[in-house]
Amino acid sequence: MNIKHKAYIINNSAYLYLLDFEDNYDYTFYTDNYLVMDTGKIAKEKYSFDEALNEVLKKHYLKPENIVALSAEGTQELINHVDDYELVNIL
Repeated sequence: MNIKHKAYIINNSAYLYLLDFEDNYDYTFYTDNYLVMDTGKIAKEKYSFDEALNEVLKKHYLKPENIVALSAEGTQELINHVDDYELVNIL
């Protein structure tokens, strides 16, 4: 199963990770040090993936021009950093 997800960098200082997950789109904002700043959900039945992204941006007073999509490799790198950080802090 291919799960749709995408990461974005915001004003070169924070990250947004958006994940198509079950009945919702889950999103997480991370600091540049990969600490969680905020999380939330957007109902899937109301929005497409791109529309959900726009809703997240509106909800947090961000403009599309403030974000840049990371490549697939950049998205994976963010996921790896977050996983590494969480593992270090759990141990």
